Amino acid sequence: MATPVNTVNGIGPKTTEFLKTQRITTVEALVQRGVVILENAPGFNPGRATTVMKEATQMLSGCSTQTKSKTSSKVKAEKKNKKEKKNKKKDKDKKSKDKKNKKDKKDKKKNKKDKK
Repeated sequence: MATPVNTVNGIGPKTTEFLKTQRITTVEALVQRGVVILENAPGFNPGRATTVMKEATQMLSGCSTQTKSKTSSKVKAEKKNKKEKKNKKKDKDKKSKDKKNKKDKKDKKKNKKDKK
């Protein structure tokens, strides 16, 4: 049974597209071609290529040390949600600060008026 190349940790959509241009669509074909093919992929250096190739080899032998617990889209969604929450908190803090500043200005005006 052929295992799709995009199931290997470290191989995302861009790398999958690159490998397709090299006629590599399965993990088996990737391992057969060797680490050099990954070294030529955009965004890869020899160290990353070696790490990803080790993962691919381990997948074939059935003893993968890592499993894809989350898809990249889920990870991106979580990061986006965290960022949105952070931005909402900043907005809320800013509004609170603005409200306080307005009140302080109002109080200063009132105090000036009272002194006259």
